[in-house]
Amino acid sequence: MAVIDFNTDPDWAADNHDVVIVGAGAAGLFLASLLCKRFRVLVIETGHLSLDPALQQLNQVEFTGKPLLSAVDGRKRAVGGTTLAWGGQSLPFSQLDFEHRPWVPNSGWPIDGRSLWRHYQNANRAMGIDDLDYEDEIFRQLGIRPLPFDREQIRFHFSKWAPDPNFRRIFAREIDEQITVLCNCSLADVELEG
Repeated sequence: MAVIDFNTDPDWAADNHDVVIVGAGAAGLFLASLLCKRFRVLVIETGHLSLDPALQQLNQVEFTGKPLLSAVDGRKRAVGGTTLAWGGQSLPFSQLDFEHRPWVPNSGWPIDGRSLWRHYQNANRAMGIDDLDYEDEIFRQLGIRPLPFDREQIRFHFSKWAPDPNFRRIFAREIDEQITVLCNCSLADVELEG
């Protein structure tokens, strides 16, 4: 497959792809790596292989409340997206995050957090992270006992970190061999037929 620069080839046609993914960040590249085994995948990315300060300015936002200091620098427009800058932390949402809480407006999700566990495991494998849980298995691995907290009162958990957090490197083989990436191409509109 190929990395195509839309600036140098603006007439390039995407007609020969089954799936189009917008954004070559963590979610886009992970999804593309899964789908490219069965489909011809095109990923559209605003940036290119390296960071361009001019493109980063597209991340500017207008504040109506508390300023978001990392709006421009905290997100990256390039193949790999923010994984070019993040530490590679893996920490699933807590079950509480999915539940309705009367004291939190608009809380609750339409899915159960436990249904995501296999997806977290798949993502961790792709990032080179172990299959241990985020709570007790580390203690067994280290041969120590957990602190005797009342689990109804205090819940502890651990973060995990990818050995290489850069998804452009993690999925380099798929990008080279199975995925087409169209760089320097900002999505401006979607027209649906049928």
